[in-house]
Formats: sequence, C-alpha cells, structure tokens
Amino acid sequence: MTRVDLTKAQCTELANYLFGVLDKGMGVGHADWIEMLVLARRALAAAEELPEVSVPLIPPPDPVKSAAPYTISRSGAAEAAELKRATLARLEAYRGRGAGLVSFTPLAELCDEVDGKAVTPEMLGRMLSRERFPVAVWRSVAAALDRMEKRDGGAKNED
Repeated sequence: MTRVDLTKAQCTELANYLFGVLDKGMGVGHADWIEMLVLARRALAAAEELPEVSVPLIPPPDPVKSAAPYTISRSGAAEAAELKRATLARLEAYRGRGAGLVSFTPLAELCDEVDGKAVTPEMLGRMLSRERFPVAVWRSVAAALDRMEKRDGGAKNED
C-alpha cells in the first residue's frame, strides 16, 4: 500500500471532493459510506499485520446413543384422527356386510350415549358421508363395533 502524506487542507479538500462524488452518484446523505469504506480498509490493513495462528480443528461431538429405541410422541389430535380413520374404515366394512342403512340399527343400539345423547342409525350414515363428529362419538362407535365383532365372531365359532 502506498503511503501519501497530505496536509490538513488537502485532506479537507479531498473529503469534500469525495462527498460531492457520492452525493451525485448515490444521492444526498451517503457520506457515511466514506467512513465505512475507510474503516473497512483500516480493518483489512490491521488484519494483514496480524500473524496467522493455527488452531486445531475440533471434531463434532459423537451422536448420543440411547438404550431405548427412538419413538416420536404423537399429539392427541393425531391419535384422534387415526381413530376416526380406522373407525370409518371399519364402519364402511360393516355396512358392506349388512343390509345398507338398516344394518346400522343394531350397531346404534350397542353404542354408548355421548354427552347424554344416543348415537342413532342416521348419525352412523352421516359419519359415512364424512360429516364431522366429536371424537367421543367415534370412540363410542369403535367400542360398539368391537362388541358387534365379538358377538358375531362368537356366533360364527359356535356354528
């Protein structure tokens, strides 16, 4: 780098010239750019004077091995959605084995009441149409399907 000795008047004149260039080219108020460029140059010059220091690389830490297999905890909403999907598939299979919507009457009779209200055959049909119901209704229907399968399975085994 070349060193140039300037007088105070020459430095002031050079600074005014640079401000004028910046104001014309970049717009008024960008005098801070000059200061930033000077500071950047000083930092580079200081960095060139520093000796290089070699620092040994630190390897990344070894992964932690746990004794138990890794399991992802599922949220309540994910479990409820899975229950609804499984119960809907079972309900569709049940309807396919029965005599249409009439086959929902015995299933509805096996369902427990939810919030003081009975599960009706009409509700079971609406569930097949993908209408939204509280998860408590889906649990009641799943339990009724379990009872129905045990009852039907027991009767088939006796024949």
